[in-house]
Amino acid sequence: MIVVSEWLKNAGDSLRGVGIDSARLDAELILSFALEKSREWIAAHGDSPLSDKQIEPLNLLLTHRINREPISYILKKKEFYGREFTVTPDVLIPRPETEQIVEIIKEIFLEQIFSKRCSILDIGTGSGAIAVTLALEMPNVKVVGTDISESALAVAEKNRERFGANVKFLQSDLFENPEITADFDVIAANLPYVDRNWQVSPETAFEPEIALFADDEGLKLIKKLIRQAPNYLRTGGFLVLEMNPRQIEPVKIFAKEYGFEVYDEKFFILTLRLQNMVK
Repeated sequence: MIVVSEWLKNAGDSLRGVGIDSARLDAELILSFALEKSREWIAAHGDSPLSDKQIEPLNLLLTHRINREPISYILKKKEFYGREFTVTPDVLIPRPETEQIVEIIKEIFLEQIFSKRCSILDIGTGSGAIAVTLALEMPNVKVVGTDISESALAVAEKNRERFGANVKFLQSDLFENPEITADFDVIAANLPYVDRNWQVSPETAFEPEIALFADDEGLKLIKKLIRQAPNYLRTGGFLVLEMNPRQIEPVKIFAKEYGFEVYDEKFFILTLRLQNMVK
C-alpha cells in the first residue's frame, strides 16, 4: 500500500530525474488535482493510503509531466494577475512577465486620464488573459481581443464567461477583421516572437507553434503590426509589445520610422507612443 508521502517522494524523484526544477511542487499539484484536495490537506495527511483506483490516474498524470508536458496543461489552468484562467494546448500558457502589460496599461490610463474614448485592443489574445484582466481591472474601459486562431478564441470565450468580463472577441489576423475600427487609445500585443534558432525549454514543444515562433529573427509579426498600427491607433495613443529583451533595440529603431517614440521600456515589455501618422 502506498501512502501520500511515499507517492510524493517517488514522484518528485522521477521528475527531478528528467531535469524538472519544480519537481516537488509539480508532484503536489498533480496529487492535489487528482484527489481534489488542497495542498494543505496533502501536507497534513502524508500517512493517508492511496487506493489502486487513485494510483492509476495519478501515475498517468505524472507520466505526462515526466514527458515534459507543461503542468498548466495537465491541470488545465494557469494563474494570471491573481486569477485562475482556463488553458488548453490551443493557447500559449500565460507567463508571469506578461502581467507587466496589465500594469503598464493601468498606469497609462491613470496618468493620461483618458476621459472619452478609453478603448483597448488586445491582439493575439490567446486565452484572453490580458483582455479579460484589463476589463476586470478597468470596468469602464472598452476592451476588444483578437486572435487568428478560432480554437484559441473558444478558450478566451470560456474565460470571459467564467469571470463575467465585458470583452468582445473577434477572429482576425492582426487588423484584417472589418469590425476593428480606428482610434484605439492602447493596442497591446503579445505576438509570436521566438526565433526558431533559439534554445527553448522542452515544454514549449506542447504549445501551439503559431503562438510562439516568427520569422525574421522573431520579429516578422511585430514589424507588420507596427507598420499597420498607426491606422488604428489615435495620435498620442500607445502600443504595448512583449518581446525578448534582445529584440527591444531593433524594434525601437524600426518603430521610429512609423511615427513612434519610446514611452517606457522594461525587461520584456516595450511601450511606444504614436507621435505622427506615417502612411
